[in-house]
Amino acid sequence: NRLLGLAADVANDREMDRVGRVYWWTMEFGVIEEQGVPKAFGAGLLSSCGELDRFAQRAELRGWDLAAMAETPFDPTMMQPQLYVAPSFTRMLVDVATWVRNGDWRD
Repeated sequence: NRLLGLAADVANDREMDRVGRVYWWTMEFGVIEEQGVPKAFGAGLLSSCGELDRFAQRAELRGWDLAAMAETPFDPTMMQPQLYVAPSFTRMLVDVATWVRNGDWRD
């Protein structure tokens, strides 16, 4: 969360969109695989009874791909049609930190 915030502090408009989308698909609507089962991680997903109840059946569960997340728009007014599944919590942390530190969010 802090690293994404640091990137947002210096991002231009296009970069801010990319950072915001990665934030959305991880911190808000992130899913983590645990022993082969997708588990809700993101705050938005955890706080929505409708989405939390059936996210694994309703949404398309996509593979972990920060580049794709950065380009995937979202609509906060509706159920999310797709979610990205990180292979583990540790992998999610390491990959997002690396993505920010390497400047992969930059144009």
